[in-house]
Amino acid sequence: MANMIALGQCALRLVLAAVFGAQGLSQVSILVAQAGTPLDPFIGISGSLLVALNAVLVTIAIWLAFGVRTRVVTLIGLTLYLAAMFLHLRASLVAEVAMAEVLAVVLMALPLILLGGGRFALYRAGWKEVL
Repeated sequence: MANMIALGQCALRLVLAAVFGAQGLSQVSILVAQAGTPLDPFIGISGSLLVALNAVLVTIAIWLAFGVRTRVVTLIGLTLYLAAMFLHLRASLVAEVAMAEVLAVVLMALPLILLGGGRFALYRAGWKEVL
């Protein structure tokens, strides 16, 4: 039973890493072309800042895939993902689909935030065993 829970946590961690990575990579190529233009005068965030946000989201996805500090990394990744989704899809025509996707990601992230990444992580205790 414990092995099944650990495998489930590992699978959930990898799926969430794939979602974060796909979000980050899909938006970086679009935003590089718009790097100098402001996206919204009310927000005042330029495209280059959004490129940086998505690049950090890809880095979070890599760390999450390897299981480095899963609880903290998942929380940071979820925050960045929600910020990116808010900034990218605020003026979207398909708001219901976006909200369903955000709800699914939040529901995938909650067990990882509460329980951690499971036994099958590269560094279970973070970097303290490495350094």
